[in-house]
Amino acid sequence: MRTRAILLLAVFIVGMGQLFPREKQITIGETKWYTEQNNFDEMIVIAQKAKKPILTVFSATWCKPCQKLKKEVFSSGDFKKVANETLLLYIEQTDPKGMEYCKKNKIRVFPTIKLFSREGILLDTMSAKHSSDEFLNWVKDIKSGNNAYDIGRKLEKNPNDRALIMKMANKLAPYKTAEKMACLEKLIKLEPDTKDPLTQEAYEKMIAYAPFLLMTQAPEKRRGTAQKYEKYLKTLIKAYYPDKFRYSLKPDSGIPHITALFNNLGQYKKAYKFFQDYTKMLPEKPNHLIKIHLYSDAINALLHLKKEKEAIEWFQKVKSQMANVTNKRQLRVLSMSYLNLLETFITFYAEKGNIPKADNYVDTYLKEAKQFGQDHLMELKRLYFAKTYGVYLKQTIEHIDKTLQKGINANSANLICDKARILHKMGQPEKAKKLVTDFYKSGDYLKKVNPKIHSRALNNLAWVFVELNMVDKTALEIAEKSVKLEASPNALDTLARVHAHFGNLKKAIELEKTALEKAESDFHETEFKKKITEWQNMVK
Repeated sequence: MRTRAILLLAVFIVGMGQLFPREKQITIGETKWYTEQNNFDEMIVIAQKAKKPILTVFSATWCKPCQKLKKEVFSSGDFKKVANETLLLYIEQTDPKGMEYCKKNKIRVFPTIKLFSREGILLDTMSAKHSSDEFLNWVKDIKSGNNAYDIGRKLEKNPNDRALIMKMANKLAPYKTAEKMACLEKLIKLEPDTKDPLTQEAYEKMIAYAPFLLMTQAPEKRRGTAQKYEKYLKTLIKAYYPDKFRYSLKPDSGIPHITALFNNLGQYKKAYKFFQDYTKMLPEKPNHLIKIHLYSDAINALLHLKKEKEAIEWFQKVKSQMANVTNKRQLRVLSMSYLNLLETFITFYAEKGNIPKADNYVDTYLKEAKQFGQDHLMELKRLYFAKTYGVYLKQTIEHIDKTLQKGINANSANLICDKARILHKMGQPEKAKKLVTDFYKSGDYLKKVNPKIHSRALNNLAWVFVELNMVDKTALEIAEKSVKLEASPNALDTLARVHAHFGNLKKAIELEKTALEKAESDFHETEFKKKITEWQNMVK
């Protein structure tokens, strides 16, 4: 009932937007904003006449930070200063035309603010600023040429300008870590002297970024990536450790970043050595919560060095201090890092094949997550541990079955897929295949839901066939139905992979190219291009 009510509400909101579209201009505080009712080509014409860049805010009525920004910053009289420098465009995600804007710009987070040149070229992106002056300074900085686009044009003319390369590394979006690292590597190669200030800054930033790059990769790929930066890590330690850091690593001597990299390299003695250096700097009554993220790597190193007792002792020190945190907001933030400590134990014992111990820690993890109010995380992690590490399998299947017994709904397809993955993990591939096939054949309820939701459910079912390498004619039938209901990038990609399995490579390439045209994220673009190249090489 709740799912149906949410769907009806969504349909009602979209319908109201179509019946009563917003004006082409609205007033917020003392400033006038254009809205999504103007297409972007119209905005470019207006911007060129006004000789101003386009400050675009992607917002949503259901987004509390968006409404706070609107009330406290955009409604302020001071925001007129920003309006004098830019053309203001306010995109409302819940409006149908706003949805189109968001899709085209691959907006996943609200609020998102983008500044486009008067020609419509993206100059910079951010999540939000907290005052009119911060917005104004950001706009002026970008207009002065301090943006990725203008820096890139200068680099085309002067590709070895080290100062420009560093500016580019600083200006690239946070999710473009690999591109940032490439800039820093080039900068070091142009001037390897560790006494050079730009070289030192590049070394420090590279070791600061590396753990974040590793976090985005599958566990089995991390060591290979870490090895790529090992020589830079060793040079950094030799040249600047422990007290010569001046840039990104200065606040904490870089120990958390260094320890994380040595862990990913499998060099646990070195990781532990740097953790010991950190503990020597602790006061008599230390606050272990200050660098709580460091303890995950320390515990991982200790477990691999067969120092289980010491690992548990450090965990207990953190746990006892967590019990004294009373501020709910602080507790919620810290709880993520604290739960990561428990996950370190789970990962270690799972990889060593000690399933009973891993299961016990999963039990503890789920109880603690519930206590911290992380119910959503608890549900995600239960499945993650089962699918990734092969632990807590029977308990997770029991949980899925109990949920399914409450009634079939639009989310049931996801649960069936998860159960199939777990069964496959348990060495029961035929049972997994039969589960998905039987669910699909009895899926009349899906016809009663929104076609998009129906399509996504079918796509999930088809994808499991691909993922678990059990593609058959049923998988093809499901994938084709999904695309017929909604030719989304994901559905097209799944169908392409099914065709590739049957050897229909030309058809697979054709479908994947269509998926690429509709791709809504950089990740999908990269993945789709990779598959097209792979299949084209196979055709040759």
